[in-house]
Amino acid sequence: MRSRLVALTIVVLTFAASRAGAVGTTVAVLHEESLAVEEGYLIEALRIYTRDLPCRVRVVNVAPTVLTPAALEQVEREATREDASVVLWAHRRDDGQATFYMFDVRAHDLRETEMAPLGVERAAMEVALKARALLVLVDARAEALSPPRDERTSGAEARRPSPAAGTRVSSAQEGAPASGAPPLPALPAAPSLAASGPPAVEAHPAATPSHVVPRYALDASFVLISPLDTTWMRMGLAVTAAVRLGRVRTSRVWLALDGSLTNRPHTQVNGFEVTLRDLPLAAGVRAGWSSPRAGFVVGSRTSLHVLDVDAGGSDGRTGASRRYTVGLGGVASGELRMTDHLWATLGVSVEGLVPTQEFTVAGQPALATGSVLFGATAGIEVLIP
Repeated sequence: MRSRLVALTIVVLTFAASRAGAVGTTVAVLHEESLAVEEGYLIEALRIYTRDLPCRVRVVNVAPTVLTPAALEQVEREATREDASVVLWAHRRDDGQATFYMFDVRAHDLRETEMAPLGVERAAMEVALKARALLVLVDARAEALSPPRDERTSGAEARRPSPAAGTRVSSAQEGAPASGAPPLPALPAAPSLAASGPPAVEAHPAATPSHVVPRYALDASFVLISPLDTTWMRMGLAVTAAVRLGRVRTSRVWLALDGSLTNRPHTQVNGFEVTLRDLPLAAGVRAGWSSPRAGFVVGSRTSLHVLDVDAGGSDGRTGASRRYTVGLGGVASGELRMTDHLWATLGVSVEGLVPTQEFTVAGQPALATGSVLFGATAGIEVLIP
């Protein structure tokens, strides 16, 4: 039994050692809380495009908030500690635009990729492909500097030392060949998508949607509003305008304003034709989660209902009354991506009316708003980055 345990331990240690030896360099991703969504796309793209390379992706420390020489020195120290060749992070500039940064540790070279022109997911893919190209270049340099494996190689060449781990090569000396060594490949000014080689998942790049990070949204929907008494159910057009306030982790936070134009339900009450007109105006704060293909939004809704009731009798008698009531409640909606900027939406709402309003005709009850109002919407939303 003990001999089997020893043998199993040797097998496990051998497998672990082989796996550890397979890990070459490290790609370090610096964490930025306010850009967690963008960071998630970057990490996923890195894992896809570097899975065939002997490297690992690690999320470490915190991204610098300002780009100063001292901040870059700190990034370089972090990279040295993690034995990382490439450091990536998401950053929001002073002008509000989000961008990805890639820092080549050995060349001390910082490169920027803006998200807005490409969309977050496409920008993350491009940065991941550039990182892959840089890692391939690092491996090529390491191979060029390593001793030849051919047993017929002369002893002088076989004894040629490799550079020590963590040695930093300046951008001025990087292209110079070592004494007795073949010339090293030059670092490209900006690795392109073609330079990285066509990864398998990039065979149909158009099938992967870009993800719009919107600042504004405009929704036009068919709306159905009904109290418990469905006699006074109305329907029409609802328009919602929203502006993004900020982010809470991976959620979008919005301030939303909406209004509705509906038909005028009517019925006969005590010999009078009674007609209701409701003009609801509402505001609220909403928080939403979204992926490149779907999303979900929940939030509060405070509304003001302007109620106009008209009554007309066959004998020519008429009357009109206007009342106001406030609705307090919430909304929830689902979103489905149609294009980069166009989404289909389906939502529901519920609100309590304070106070409830009752209307009479010729001294008799004719209409009551009820204490609860339900709503449903289906429409199209336009996202504006």
